[in-house]
Amino acid sequence: MLRKLHHLFSAPITRVSERNSLLPSTKVDNGERANGTDFGLRNPLEIETFLRDLATRQDFLAVDYGNGQIVTRVLQIDTKSNTFIFDYGAFRTGNRAVLAANKLRFEASPDGVKVEFTTGRPREISRDGAVAFEVELPQVLFRVQRREYFRNSHDRSVFLQRDAARGKALSS
Repeated sequence: MLRKLHHLFSAPITRVSERNSLLPSTKVDNGERANGTDFGLRNPLEIETFLRDLATRQDFLAVDYGNGQIVTRVLQIDTKSNTFIFDYGAFRTGNRAVLAANKLRFEASPDGVKVEFTTGRPREISRDGAVAFEVELPQVLFRVQRREYFRNSHDRSVFLQRDAARGKALSS
């Protein structure tokens, strides 16, 4: 038990700024993270389920088209055609730029967990009398949990004494 406690409190706590991340955002062409650490979902069923959850919760996504971005929501997942539909943005110029882009980068933060994925060029479709975008499902969807604080070394005797005192109080 003491070895487990020692392990928990032996790593350093370091403040990380919002701009610094555990994983670089640079990706290699095959979709892997540049540093070799990979938190990617590749199973199409998992990707569909995750996107369907975003649609159900009506979470917002930022879609970067190269020279700017729009804010949108996932509207529908079509498992038969291996596509998903997302809503038009608020501004006509941004929507036109999305249609012209060869590659789109999506980003969301459901429950504080950053999600990133890329797709190819979307198509404009009509859905329920409104205009929307349709695009192929991503091949990889990255979920990145970022912490603001990391463990730091402490005077372990303080924690051991505290835990020992708690144990005595619980057993009494």
